[in-house]
Amino acid sequence: MAALEHRIRTSREARETLGDTLSRFRSEGIAAEPLVFGAQRKPEAVMIPFETFQALVPLMENLAIAETIRPRIEAGGAAPLSETAAALGLDPADFE
Repeated sequence: MAALEHRIRTSREARETLGDTLSRFRSEGIAAEPLVFGAQRKPEAVMIPFETFQALVPLMENLAIAETIRPRIEAGGAAPLSETAAALGLDPADFE
């Protein structure tokens, strides 16, 4: 997938155009182009319409979960619950 290309504004430009950006977000909604900005035009932050943010939250949660479980999977995956319970000195029948 190709990276999205956006004009990168300085932090000062982003601050100066904040009112116009919000007006654009209101009128264009989820279709509005994000405002990408950072020091010396290095992309460091993105402003998006709140509607877009709400649509992205479930995806961001999935990414966070994936980052948590990836090391566990790479370390050999999960053991069956009965084995884990037995290793902890618990009766596996209690978890059926």
